[in-house]
Amino acid sequence: GRRVPGTFLTAQRYPLFIIGQYFLPWLINQPGAGEHVLGQIFEVNVQVLGDMDVLEQINDDGWYSRVEIMVEKAGEPNLAPVQAFVYFGAKERVSAEHLHAGPLTEFTAQHNIGYLNAN
Repeated sequence: GRRVPGTFLTAQRYPLFIIGQYFLPWLINQPGAGEHVLGQIFEVNVQVLGDMDVLEQINDDGWYSRVEIMVEKAGEPNLAPVQAFVYFGAKERVSAEHLHAGPLTEFTAQHNIGYLNAN
C-alpha cells in the first residue's frame, strides 16, 4: 500500500497495551478509556486488506477485529477527521497475557525492538 503522509491521532481515546511473549501492540475497543493514540494510515487495495485480515487473524477467537474509527491528522486541528480501519485486540487477552506496558499513546520504534526480538 501507500502511506498517507503525516501522523494521525484517534479522535477518541482508546487503551493501547503491549502484551504477551511476542510484545504485541494491543489496542482495545473501549472508546473514552486510555489515550488518543498516534499512528500511520496506509491506503491499500481490497486484496491487501484481505491479506492483512488473515495476518491479524480476525476470524480467530481471542485475536483482532477490524473496525472503522475516526482519526485526525496530528497538528492539523482545522482539518476534518477521516475514517480509517483499525485492528482492535480482544479485550480478554489483556488480563490473560503478560502486560509489558500501557496504556500508551503510541507503539514506538523502541517498543518494536521487543516485538522484533521475540519473533
